[in-house]
Amino acid sequence: MGTSGETGVDIDRLTHHLRGLLPGGLAFLRRMVAINSHTLNREGVRRNADLVQEAFGPLGFTYERIPAADPAHGEHLILTREGGSAGTIWLVTHLDTVYPPELEARCHFGWEETGDRIYGPGVVDIKGGTMMIHLVLSALKDMFPAAFERVTWKIGANACEEVLPPDFSRLVIEKNCERSDNRPGSEVLAILVFEPGAVCGDEFTYVTTRMGKAEFVVSAMGRSAHGGRPHHGANAVVELADAITKLHALNDHSCGKLCNVGVVAGGTAVNVVPALSEARVEVRAGTPDSLREMIDAVLALRGPGSVVSPADGFRCQVDVHKSLETAPMPENPGTARLFGLWQNAARLAGGRAVGECRGGLSDANFFWHHRPTLDGLGAPGGNLHCAERGEGREPEYLDVPSIVPKAVINTLAILDLINKETP
Repeated sequence: MGTSGETGVDIDRLTHHLRGLLPGGLAFLRRMVAINSHTLNREGVRRNADLVQEAFGPLGFTYERIPAADPAHGEHLILTREGGSAGTIWLVTHLDTVYPPELEARCHFGWEETGDRIYGPGVVDIKGGTMMIHLVLSALKDMFPAAFERVTWKIGANACEEVLPPDFSRLVIEKNCERSDNRPGSEVLAILVFEPGAVCGDEFTYVTTRMGKAEFVVSAMGRSAHGGRPHHGANAVVELADAITKLHALNDHSCGKLCNVGVVAGGTAVNVVPALSEARVEVRAGTPDSLREMIDAVLALRGPGSVVSPADGFRCQVDVHKSLETAPMPENPGTARLFGLWQNAARLAGGRAVGECRGGLSDANFFWHHRPTLDGLGAPGGNLHCAERGEGREPEYLDVPSIVPKAVINTLAILDLINKETP
């Protein structure tokens, strides 16, 4: 690749330097993966935070711990390296994983190196992303010290991203997205989220849009009766089944509208007409308008049902309670502008950056409308949230040969961001 005439950066030298940093990065990653930091393992999340703040200390970062809103969760970690007055760049990761200790033990799921892959809990989601942040910042500090010193760096590590309550963004990121001194150039230039991104050959995927979601409890209330006199009752399970059929019909994959009935419960015994049944439901959609349409369609199920007691006309009732709503990250100018920098960096590095809409949610859902946000900058790999092996299943893995090429792209793009956005 040689030197890029557009940037003056010796890409071969940058690549060589990052290859030299990789063994230390993988050693750091292995120590993180060895710690179970399931969202509800507060001690494990704390130990992971200890390790992360220790790793970034030599780069000049100080730390702050902020308790999560839910006391069942650990503490958010904010790392700060004050720089010049040119602006602030946020780098976002998280401390928790989805794997409870008993699942790791049952599946014998731990660090395993096989060929070009490394398997392990959180090896890409998102401890590999934390490693990627360390590689990129180390390369910037070593090779481009003037640019590195020009901005303030903030690393936000969410203690409970896998369940995604809003307190991390509300209490931590949004609170710090404005520098209080109001100096010229002190604004936040970008929020870069290091969730994993897929890789296929020289094609690297970045997340430019994310679906939003809403969760509901749908309840059917009927009337109990003995199984020998069912006509005196109104069967709440049958009423709920009718609602479930309507919910399933909301799915429209062609335009990104998804509805899943995930949990169903009802009834007490086979000889009793059930008086109550309940379903937990999730909808997802890619734009604010389509998510609102899905929410309205679920809420429209409220009211009199279709199941009636033949004895006296007693009718089942349906109630819907919305328990959670998270807005999507739609197409937006700020993300598009950042992604353009990454596309250019990938081209200079001999690769290609492609954008995708991801059905899963991340902290980026909360940030994009506050500051320009790009997601998917983290470690390349696949099979997120999977610990099982066999019968066509493979656990979460890191694609080792793609780490340095992606780190090169990230470094070039961030350097371009600094040079274009700061004096």
